[in-house]
Amino acid sequence: RQPCFHNRHNMAETVTKTTREGKVQTFDISAQGCHKFGFYPGDRVTTPKGNATVVGTADGFLWVQIDGDSGASFWNNALNYEQLLALEPVGFSLIEAVYPRSKIASLGPVVEIDRSLITPSVENIASEKHGVYKLKKLTIGGKPTSIVLQNENGPCPLIAICNILLMRGLITLQGEGNGNLITVNNMMDSVSAYLFSAHSEKLDLANGEEWMKKIERSSELLPALQFGLDVNCTFRDIEGFERTDATLVFEMLNIRMVHGWLVDPADRAVADAVGSSSYNDLIIKVVSLDSTPSASSTPTPTSPSPSAPSPSPSSSSDAPTDPPVDPLQAHIIQEFLTRTSSQLTTYGILQLQHRLQEREMVLFFRNNHFSTLTKHNGALYTLVTDVGFERERNITWEQLDSVEGGGSIFHDADFSNTGAAKREEVVNTLLLMGFSLDKIETALKTVPPEVMNNADEAISRCIQNLGPVA
Repeated sequence: RQPCFHNRHNMAETVTKTTREGKVQTFDISAQGCHKFGFYPGDRVTTPKGNATVVGTADGFLWVQIDGDSGASFWNNALNYEQLLALEPVGFSLIEAVYPRSKIASLGPVVEIDRSLITPSVENIASEKHGVYKLKKLTIGGKPTSIVLQNENGPCPLIAICNILLMRGLITLQGEGNGNLITVNNMMDSVSAYLFSAHSEKLDLANGEEWMKKIERSSELLPALQFGLDVNCTFRDIEGFERTDATLVFEMLNIRMVHGWLVDPADRAVADAVGSSSYNDLIIKVVSLDSTPSASSTPTPTSPSPSAPSPSPSSSSDAPTDPPVDPLQAHIIQEFLTRTSSQLTTYGILQLQHRLQEREMVLFFRNNHFSTLTKHNGALYTLVTDVGFERERNITWEQLDSVEGGGSIFHDADFSNTGAAKREEVVNTLLLMGFSLDKIETALKTVPPEVMNNADEAISRCIQNLGPVA
């Protein structure tokens, strides 16, 4: 039964309760702490996940216990004050006010969940659709910093650039609200300010005016990076990209852009077929093959890029024509593109390990996405920026050691293997419970990598598979 708070003014200001993940959390249940949300401890509310009872606030979030859950949670990893303002009216609403409103009337107005009452400026700050992203606070080598987290539709090139500069200690980002939100405009302002400061001494040189034009042009290009970046790579070198306007930004920021979609030169047939061609060049060859009458007699996989441009037939016999496409090479190219659709090869990983400097931060292109990549003790790691890991303080890096991926190996900000520590904790606990090591190892194979980050849940999963102690 949920506690009732009719006499909240006579109670303590905090309460300790278990979260849905099994962690012990202290919640602020004071009227002052909850007032800005407009909901109070004991209130019955409806959420997108069902009816719930308000518990209190913690870490800037309003926490509830959804009916049937084992502990408290905050809705959809998003219910802080700023984002509460942007909720649709049906997203989170009051069923029954248990806390007597007469007791808090003197505290001032509360939030009304009604979009018609939201001013544009507040709504812009609160909505991801208007370019607001979360910050995750980290401690690296004893020094505090932050990284920008990525939602599924986020501006990954700009986020990756900011995270590289943040991890290098070259910029800082001042968050909005409780300090955990950052706007795209603030991100671009910080990068622009760094561009100017990093090259300010060059403005006094004889070619200072030229440098000023480069700085201004780079700043002008930043807004486009919040929406993505068109990339046309080649397959011989980790820095093999067709030069575009955006290349200037990376050069001015001293950030290398790399990829691992490389052809192994030992595979002579593929290396000869691909040559120095770019991705767009290869697609044209594949599409040209599909469009020739003879191609229909040889079954081939579907083109990896249905929207790729196809050559237009010449309207004049005197017009220049492209050299004919070798059908065998075109088939080899198509097979290579299909086989390496993850845009990474084993040879590419080896080249990245060889070419990156220790602790160097680079912009990594893969699967039409941009992320932060580094090398530590010879191994490659990508920065974990998925917003789903916002509260996982011990997960900062994910090791990149194979094309397939498989079981993710996560590390904290200082590259300690959190997965190994969690696994050891799970194994030792199960051994103390009387299970044999062989059975424990077998049970652990059924536990997904992401579950291993929560030792209690991993232990529970293992026990379900292990059955009673012999």
